[in-house]
Amino acid sequence: MVRIEYFATTGTEGGGRAIHPTVYSYATVVTAWNRGVGGHEAAKRANTILHRLLKKNEEVQKARAKARRKDDKSPNQEEQFEGVPLIVPNTILFNAVIDCWAQSSHPTAGTKALDLLKLMKGVGGDALPDAVTYRSVINAFAASSHINAAQSAEGVMTLAQQDGILIDTRTYNVVLKAWSASA
Repeated sequence: MVRIEYFATTGTEGGGRAIHPTVYSYATVVTAWNRGVGGHEAAKRANTILHRLLKKNEEVQKARAKARRKDDKSPNQEEQFEGVPLIVPNTILFNAVIDCWAQSSHPTAGTKALDLLKLMKGVGGDALPDAVTYRSVINAFAASSHINAAQSAEGVMTLAQQDGILIDTRTYNVVLKAWSASA
């Protein structure tokens, strides 16, 4: 992750051009944390990576907008942010972070995953929840030991249906897993 952040802030000259990480670079790091470290620690780190990326994009967009205003007295500011690419989180990155929470089996995993689903809907663009997103949120509730996990899992399935997502057998099975764990 340190290397990706270094590339993101400085770029690296490689064959005469700057190298910057992409959203897929971030998704790969999140997935590696999930597979390697796993658990609550990986989920917290993945969450931090996603929120740091969102915050950085917001800062770059604000700086670019400020530099474009006519009353701004610093003409070099726009040039400073011109080469900084916006790395907008997409469905793959959000799903990777949500899956980290699902794999963590932490008591707050379902709630954290649901919060990310809501955030994802607000981001829009290429970050559109799909069947995998909803199933991962449901799985986060099913794997947690939260007292209302089964009801919450079923609520997420209902939300998915309301959002036009077709529910498949795997998703129904995860909801059943949540109910069997609550009995």
